[in-house]
Amino acid sequence: MASESDWTAAEFERLLDTETWAAGQIRRRFPGRSLAEIARLRGALHAFHTVGDTAMLSPLMHQVLVARRRGQVRCSVCGAVF
Repeated sequence: MASESDWTAAEFERLLDTETWAAGQIRRRFPGRSLAEIARLRGALHAFHTVGDTAMLSPLMHQVLVARRRGQVRCSVCGAVF
């Protein structure tokens, strides 16, 4: 299984835009990623916006999140917009 640091900026940006996608759609869109990897990263995004935890995010992912305007990311875990 790949680590968070193995994700490219383009893959991470794409993941940020798939918060409402079903598992089948995600499998097709991320053929080299397991559903467990995607779920783990979605959990890391939830931890980031709820408690500011960046431990599971690579520096590149953190940069992408900081660069996005507030309110442009919807959490796939809880539905909150951050």
